[in-house]
Amino acid sequence: MQIVGQALTVASDVYGLGVVLYELLALARPYRLKRDSRGALEDAILTAEPRPPSAMVEARALRRQLAGDLDTIVLKALKKSPADRYATVNAFAEDIERHLAGLPVLAQADTAWYRARKFLLRNRLAVGAVAGVLASLLGGTMLALWQASAARLEARKAQAVQAFLTD
Repeated sequence: MQIVGQALTVASDVYGLGVVLYELLALARPYRLKRDSRGALEDAILTAEPRPPSAMVEARALRRQLAGDLDTIVLKALKKSPADRYATVNAFAEDIERHLAGLPVLAQADTAWYRARKFLLRNRLAVGAVAGVLASLLGGTMLALWQASAARLEARKAQAVQAFLTD
C-alpha cells in the first residue's frame, strides 16, 4: 500500500481509480474523516471500511441504480488488501463494461440466482414472450383436460340412459 510506504503497483492504480469512481457515483469521498488532517486520512484508509456508494446518496432512484453491482465493483477496487482488488486496471474496466451491458460482473458472487436475474433483466421481452406461450399452453391443456373429463361424464350418462332404455 502506497500510504504505508510500500512500492507502487497496479493495485495502487486500481485503488485510485476506485476512489475516483466512488466520488463520481456518490458525489462524496469514500471516507468520512473525524478531523481534517493527513493522519486522519491515513487512519481512515488503513482501518475504516468505506460505505457503499449507494448509502451515500439521498435520491431513492439513484440509490437503487448504485446498489448491487456498482457498489460491489467500487468496493472491490477499494479493498484494503491489494490481493483482494482487481488484478489489473483492464479487469476493473471490463467489470464496469459488463455492468453497463447488463452482464454478470466478476466482482459479484457467482450464484445461479444472480446469473438468472441478470439474464432475465437482459432479455425481458423474450422471457415475457416465452412465459406467455407457456401460460397459454398450460391454460389450453387444463381446458382440454377439463373438457375431456366433462365428455367422459356425459358419455357415462349417455351409456346409462341407453342401458336403461334397452332394458
